[in-house]
Amino acid sequence: MQRATSLFLLLLLFFCSCAVPIYVLPDTDTPEARETIKEGAAYLDVKLKFVEEKDDAVITIQFYKPQPGGVCGEEVRSGTCMRRVRSCNSSITTGHEIGHALGLKHVRKIHPDPEQDKKLRTDNLMDPIAPAANPTVTDEQKTIVKVYATGLATCKRHL
Repeated sequence: MQRATSLFLLLLLFFCSCAVPIYVLPDTDTPEARETIKEGAAYLDVKLKFVEEKDDAVITIQFYKPQPGGVCGEEVRSGTCMRRVRSCNSSITTGHEIGHALGLKHVRKIHPDPEQDKKLRTDNLMDPIAPAANPTVTDEQKTIVKVYATGLATCKRHL
């Protein structure tokens, strides 16, 4: 049974190079914001399609300015086919949050000792403390993203 499921997913990925419908909330929708989103998605090798109606999207993105020392991004799931991403205006943070929306988890837990945590940090996009520059994404992470992206892109059509 697992073999049949794996074969189905591979065929789905091969034949459906679906773009994930993205909606950017109007108060933050600018050409710069869309470029930031494209750059963030590029780390994950995922195709996006910007849509004009919120109901047509599976990922809604809003940019915001965090409080000093506050969190710079979050992803919330509402229902089967809807993800909401809030992010600072950074392609790395946006890519990290899109990664969560498409099934990726953090690559490690945050260590309670801040000094020890600094030693454990990685350059992976899905590190809990996203890298400042040049994040990496593994082939396994890209596969997970493609499976989730394909499922989400086709999800709305079946409702």
